[in-house]
Amino acid sequence: MKGKISLTSKKTCILLLAFGFLGLAVVIFFMAMWPNFKQFASNQRSGLNYFAYFTYLSNTVVFIWLILTGISGLCKKEKMQRFLIAPQIFGAVFLYTFIVGFIFYGILRWIVTPYPWSVWYARLADFFNHGLTPLFMTLLFIFSTNETQKKLTQKHVLLWLIYPFVYFVFSMVRGAIINWYPYPFINPAWQPYAAVSAPPILLIILAAAAFMSVFYLLGFATMKLSNKKIAKCGGQLN
Repeated sequence: MKGKISLTSKKTCILLLAFGFLGLAVVIFFMAMWPNFKQFASNQRSGLNYFAYFTYLSNTVVFIWLILTGISGLCKKEKMQRFLIAPQIFGAVFLYTFIVGFIFYGILRWIVTPYPWSVWYARLADFFNHGLTPLFMTLLFIFSTNETQKKLTQKHVLLWLIYPFVYFVFSMVRGAIINWYPYPFINPAWQPYAAVSAPPILLIILAAAAFMSVFYLLGFATMKLSNKKIAKCGGQLN
């Protein structure tokens, strides 16, 4: 167990609580400061459009998971704790926020204009959501132990794909109704699509298929890593 993080230890629970509450504070701050910096955003955001972004929706779930996991550990709610740290739950939470960092720094950073440093608070909040949170969860997942001794299967990986699939369909339908899309590559009117001699909807479907494929491959890697940790822990709650 040396060099590994126990999700059930008191110190870890305090750390999870601290990061979770900090994350929710950033969510509230980001929403409250809209009037000051939304003019610099590549898309005008207001109201519920905040949670139309995969990043903010997924990270809010992550912060709630961190808080509940920390509370259940400190309050000795073992049944609740076992549910939250079960690999099928922890793996999903990790995967969704890892995708945030992977897609943002791999794709979106090159096609979305970042906030200028004149609104430094928005830039820092942006980094917290797209960089720091995925990094924190990645380190937590890699260096934590699988204390429930439960193995993941291909079924779990496929179940993890439901959320991003529903999100994509919802964003497409909602975007067609209100004429606003959270990401340019799911907008049929996106300029690069016009340069290709193919129906925009076909290109969007291909983009979605590529996105889901990446999601599946990363989910498969998550399953393998989680299962590999089983032999390295005692499988008992502290």
